[in-house]
Amino acid sequence: MFTYKELHLIDKGYFKVLRYPVEDNFIEIQSKNTKDSWIIQKRNPAYSEYPIILYHKHPGQKYYHRHWQCYNVSQCIRSIKSHDEYSLLRKWNERFIRRPKYKCV
Repeated sequence: MFTYKELHLIDKGYFKVLRYPVEDNFIEIQSKNTKDSWIIQKRNPAYSEYPIILYHKHPGQKYYHRHWQCYNVSQCIRSIKSHDEYSLLRKWNERFIRRPKYKCV
């Protein structure tokens, strides 16, 4: 279960909440900037060094892949925003990179 403080960290202006089954230990969100989807899953800290696992998928992908292991929800949110910044910068730079039409031999 997520605490009120942890849920409040998820900025509704930045994220869209896709799923939050109250009885389960995960929340699925989507970044409004990149449309990437994320699952923040809380685990029992007694059985794992990292109590939170962060899963990620890009738009158009079917399945999630494990992206990070975190200690708290605020670290997850910072990681997601950092990833968004990287993705947006990469997409911006790719627009201006000139690629050769022919392979050089």
